[in-house]
Order: sequence, then C-alpha cells, then structure tokens
Amino acid sequence: MEDISPSLPRLRSSSSSSLIVSRTRLPTVGDRAFPVAAARVWNSLPDLVTSAPYVAVFRSRLKTHLFNISYPCDCTVPAQ
Repeated sequence: MEDISPSLPRLRSSSSSSLIVSRTRLPTVGDRAFPVAAARVWNSLPDLVTSAPYVAVFRSRLKTHLFNISYPCDCTVPAQ
C-alpha cells in the first residue's frame, strides 16, 4: 500500500502548536473563509491555552483568557 501522507498539506507547524494560515487570492472574501479565520484566531491564543492536554483544560483556559480580555483587571494594590 502506498504512503500518501507526504502529499497531504500540513496544518500545524512541527515546532509549535500554531496553524499554518493559507494564502488567499481575494482578501475581502478569502480572509473570512472559516479555515483562514479559524487558523488566525487559534494562532492569536496564548501557548498556555493551545497546549492544554485535555479538552476540559482547554475550555477552562480559553474561558479564563477570554474573560481576562473582556474584563481587564488593574490588580495593583495602592500603597498605604
């Protein structure tokens, strides 16, 4: 049986968890296509989120990340 895996495109970089964003011909339509948009969003996530070992851990870390973006905390304690 032939090995066809070398001809298949790779979606992930071998050295990191980032996805390869394919080039598009039309920036107005192609950049909004799901594979392109999803890869860009995935690559924008911190490594702590994308390197989660389990789905439950991923979901928890993703929710925490999105919460911190939505509600930034200035957690500095005022000097007394």
